[in-house]
Amino acid sequence: MGWTGLTLPAGKTRKAYLDEALVLTAGNFGQCVLASAMVGTTYYAAVERIFTDGQPREVPAAVILTRGGDRSWSTNFTYKDMDEGMGPVECACPLAILKLLTPTETRYANDWRARVRAFHEREAALKRDVRPGARLRFAEPIEFRSGVKRQTLRLLSGSTFEDERGSRFSVTGWRSSEFTILPAGAPW
Repeated sequence: MGWTGLTLPAGKTRKAYLDEALVLTAGNFGQCVLASAMVGTTYYAAVERIFTDGQPREVPAAVILTRGGDRSWSTNFTYKDMDEGMGPVECACPLAILKLLTPTETRYANDWRARVRAFHEREAALKRDVRPGARLRFAEPIEFRSGVKRQTLRLLSGSTFEDERGSRFSVTGWRSSEFTILPAGAPW
């Protein structure tokens, strides 16, 4: 259960590498990635496993921690792979991936799935309860008609935001975007 280090080929992202690494065929067994996502530095995937010996198809979740490499080993990417049955702590798996998983009797996997659902319920409640003055960091920078891009904005009211310089922007539909609420005193 250690970390694996390697050098990613030029232009290959962590997600693309892991998507390919999880595809496998061996004897009476094959697997492929149905859907995957990087949430921060954690990779989540619904991995379909098909058996040719009559066992039913299964789709568990893969949870893979990633980080930069170790210069002493000349790597630029390291990862630690787990599946949901190991009861990983990380629980920000997108619900779209969770919906693809087949039922399981594994206690740790079911506990993890419950934590993922609870995480998303808490996140949804936070989004509903965002108050004016809250600073939001969006998952992706927002590009405005002027060409300006901003990832962190302070909510003034309704759909009106301001950036750290006091410039104002209108962001319609922002509640359905992926964002985190920054704690008071956090840097822009």
